[in-house]
Amino acid sequence: MGSLKNQITGICILASSLAGCATSPPVATEVIPLHLVVDRVKGELATYAVLASKPEERVEGYACGLPQTERKLDMDFSAVSLVLNTVVANSGGLKAEAGVIPLGTVTGSAGIGGSLTDTKSQKITIALTPLKPSGPIETTESRPLGIADALLAVRRELLKTNLSQPCMQPDSLEIQVVFGVTKNVSAKFGVNLIVVSIGSDVSSSRTDTHAVNLTAKLIGTPTFM
Repeated sequence: MGSLKNQITGICILASSLAGCATSPPVATEVIPLHLVVDRVKGELATYAVLASKPEERVEGYACGLPQTERKLDMDFSAVSLVLNTVVANSGGLKAEAGVIPLGTVTGSAGIGGSLTDTKSQKITIALTPLKPSGPIETTESRPLGIADALLAVRRELLKTNLSQPCMQPDSLEIQVVFGVTKNVSAKFGVNLIVVSIGSDVSSSRTDTHAVNLTAKLIGTPTFM
């Protein structure tokens, strides 16, 4: 028989979700630093802007009701809101680090094994207003399941609309992209963002996924669809 302290510790590890035993915060290596995720989102939006301007993204054809005007469309982002599931991780000694829960990580006690996060996770929202760049923008590598490519896919679909009457004028777009975060030392900023779903008002109860809500002014041919 072990000591009473060891027995109590074992009970807490096995039944922390039922008994509410206190657990220590996970070490910093078990979460992804929050600033890396913000940096990656900024890079994804910059990458979208660069990719959308490439010649291969041009759409052949004319605007609705304007047979001599080429169809054009762009997204001018006016608001970006990040909703992140986070924990405060112990980074050694008395220091703490706010981290984002990685994709594939479940909430629970860090003592049960594997890549588990602390039970006391919290959701934080960061509201941002994009400013016009005053210098070169920093992009990320393009990935099929990345945010930049997801936004490109939405733009392509909008540009595929038919040209039959009545014509429509582009106005605004609100979209939510739900994504997971994984560590990747070879990726820009050391993390990858993997799109899980895309749409508006997507709800997710998973603590290992996060969301970016985007509001954009649609700029293009006055009657592009």
